[in-house]
Amino acid sequence: MKKTTISGERGETRPFLQRATDAIVDSAYAFYYTAQNLIIGLIYALPFIIGIGLVIGVIYYINKKRNKPK
Repeated sequence: MKKTTISGERGETRPFLQRATDAIVDSAYAFYYTAQNLIIGLIYALPFIIGIGLVIGVIYYINKKRNKPK
């Protein structure tokens, strides 16, 4: 069974150093695209985060005004 990755075919007949280099390249590739996806997800979530923050801020402000010592 052949499995193709970004760095090419995987096989047990290749030397250890080549397999180790391919593993490093594959992990860097995976990290790069995972980081991109996390940033894009954060951008999509930003309006919700801001909205929730505003609601919490308003509630905090109202409670602070209501519980003001006399």
